[in-house]
Amino acid sequence: MRCRFMQVLVMFDLPVETATQRRRYRVFRKKLIQEGFVMMQYSMYRKLALNHQQANRVEQFVEKIKPLQGQVWMVSITDKQFKRGKWIVGGEQSIYIQNDERVIVI
Repeated sequence: MRCRFMQVLVMFDLPVETATQRRRYRVFRKKLIQEGFVMMQYSMYRKLALNHQQANRVEQFVEKIKPLQGQVWMVSITDKQFKRGKWIVGGEQSIYIQNDERVIVI
């Protein structure tokens, strides 16, 4: 079986009205970053997985650490599908160079 890179996207909307809710938000976000997720936008993170099985393990990890309150949505897509996505930038015009490693803003 050939290796097929996957992107695991995690999007969440967690309540931050009380001090306890804000702490749970920070802990959840910190654990995502420690697991290797990279922020795409506020409350939207992604991680590269080597194959479908590793993507499933990453999803199980997120399910395990999710807070009791709020919403967390995940989807795994192939890296090829992810690369077909487009950044649409409003306001000031910026040039984005996107490669396999990172997005560089010039």
